[in-house]
Amino acid sequence: MAPMAAEERRRVLGFHLGHGTPHDSRTIMLAELSTLFASTATDAARADYANAVVDDNVLGKTSAMNRKKSLKLLVRLYGLDAQTPLFRALRKLWSDDEASQPMLAALTALARDEVMLASWTFLHNVPYGSVVTSVQFGEALQPKLPHLSPKMARSMAQNLAASWAQSGHLHGTVRKSRQRPRVTPAVVALALFIGYLQGRRGLRLFGTVWTEVLELSEVELMSMAVAASQRGLLQLLRSGPVVEVRFPGLLTAEEEELCHESP
Repeated sequence: MAPMAAEERRRVLGFHLGHGTPHDSRTIMLAELSTLFASTATDAARADYANAVVDDNVLGKTSAMNRKKSLKLLVRLYGLDAQTPLFRALRKLWSDDEASQPMLAALTALARDEVMLASWTFLHNVPYGSVVTSVQFGEALQPKLPHLSPKMARSMAQNLAASWAQSGHLHGTVRKSRQRPRVTPAVVALALFIGYLQGRRGLRLFGTVWTEVLELSEVELMSMAVAASQRGLLQLLRSGPVVEVRFPGLLTAEEEELCHESP
């Protein structure tokens, strides 16, 4: 297969390209994603998801316009396309453990929404137990998004804070405080897989922004990876200091080649 341009390679693997963010109007839509997955088969095609949202109205929206907008944003956040490895992994891991679902959704959204990923830089440095406000999110993002009006910045900041509450990094409805998210072997498997899609291998897989978001120690992270391997979510091979992680069944031969091309 001929080498593929970097942007096209990222798109094929499931990462989103381009500007804009769903957080200008919504959160990571965890409840909607859960309802949609519960209403569709694990091997559903992209058209099946569209039919479920728009035609069958499984999300219970009040108008056709709202149905179409919800579908558009879910596609923007998650892809909803089994032809892409990132979504394929999300869908496969979703049913492993219900407790995994908030972080599985958050990891996928982070890989497809550059604004949410940028907000992690701020949130990562907030001590556990500290109160976090949408104003702080807005101030942290302002240098990165100077074109936003104050009203739009405030709305986006509120949505980002709500998304991080859905992931488990924040706790509370009105007054949100920083906490450690709940992480499971399935969550670790997805974090490692995203790094793998980006070309990381061996121990370098354990030092990406995707594993950083899990907020585990090195020992905890490796222990969870071992548990994921024992559950068949990935394949972990260790020989002394050498570590190899594989993902049998998740990638085609052509996709494997694309991953090796990733910088």
